[in-house]
Amino acid sequence: TEACVHELVGAQAARTPAAVALEWAGATLTYAALQGSAGAVGVWLHAHGVASDRVVALQLHRSLEQAVGVLGSLASYGASQLNGWPLAAGWLQDSQLDLLCC
Repeated sequence: TEACVHELVGAQAARTPAAVALEWAGATLTYAALQGSAGAVGVWLHAHGVASDRVVALQLHRSLEQAVGVLGSLASYGASQLNGWPLAAGWLQDSQLDLLCC
């Protein structure tokens, strides 16, 4: 069966919550922390209208937070666009875009 990346991370978090999921610049996140943080972002986005027909643009430097934002936006049923590069091509109308800047 096919699964989305946020579903795979959730399954891994259930199996090995204390294992390191991400490491960047000397900082780490466990699967439990990644799942919890991404879930919180997803709930917030969903509460603010993000649904399957929305695109969430993330304006973040490469970081643990970027991974959390991507997973959170996927969990909220939005599609993620990192640093807006496809947006610059003008293929989205403003009414289809939600922006999360951190």
